[in-house]
Amino acid sequence: DKWVKGTQIFMAPEQFLQGEGHFSAQMDVWALGIIFVWMITALERGSMQHPMLGDEEGAGFNPSFLDLHAAFKDLPQDGTP
Repeated sequence: DKWVKGTQIFMAPEQFLQGEGHFSAQMDVWALGIIFVWMITALERGSMQHPMLGDEEGAGFNPSFLDLHAAFKDLPQDGTP
């Protein structure tokens, strides 16, 4: 399946930065990782935190597009760590 849209917060870097492509199992693992980090940070800090962002930018459930783009732009785009 191809993607055209999605929920930015849960998108893997390669999905976030590329306009279209194909879904992979790694993208699902990324999204689950975001959920797990949010659960842990909500319990430990009292606020959900996006793992790719600093404390201020990543707090809450709504990081900005620009903050996510800045965090993802230097990562490999082929899905490799």
